[in-house]
Amino acid sequence: MQPQQPMVPSVSGPNQYDFIVNANNKHSTSWLVAAPLKTRITVVSVGGLVLLLIIWIGIALLTASSGGSAQNFTVLTQEQAELVRISQEPANDHTLGPIQDFAVTTEVSLASDQQAFLTYLQATGTTLSSQVLAARHNTQSDSQLAAAKQAGTYGQTYTSITQGELNSYAAGLRQAFSATSNVHERQLIDNAYRHAELLIVLSKQGS
Repeated sequence: MQPQQPMVPSVSGPNQYDFIVNANNKHSTSWLVAAPLKTRITVVSVGGLVLLLIIWIGIALLTASSGGSAQNFTVLTQEQAELVRISQEPANDHTLGPIQDFAVTTEVSLASDQQAFLTYLQATGTTLSSQVLAARHNTQSDSQLAAAKQAGTYGQTYTSITQGELNSYAAGLRQAFSATSNVHERQLIDNAYRHAELLIVLSKQGS
């Protein structure tokens, strides 16, 4: 004779786990959803205005910073271009001795720094045309060098002009360094400044 299975009483009332389900449901609704329509509209509007204000301030700061840096780098690149230009002729004149060596070093060093500046400008959205690069072409320097060639003082005149240009260029580098907090920009400017200082020393040795 098989033992009889105990009778399991059926639960006809509410589910015994309803309090768990209902508790979760009660806390799933946020206060914003439950708030009146006017409150929700006000909160969303204020939040949107704050977000737009933050975005606007960020864009304004970035634009001002990048614009100033682009301008500084453009001027410095133009000065580099002028120094490279006036160094090309003496760099090919073998009769100038040490001054030729100085002209070659000046041309190569500044052309390298110029390329680094141009690459950075292009990466930040600024491309300089050949006309913009030549904006600091000094015709007075050309006249002085031409007259010095006739007078037999070409090397000394070139050195004097280059010293003045290098001092002005180095001062511009110092100002540009102080005007930016961008680490990469500061590194580029610092490298160029070290090269300029070395060229100034070399110019005094060759004069």
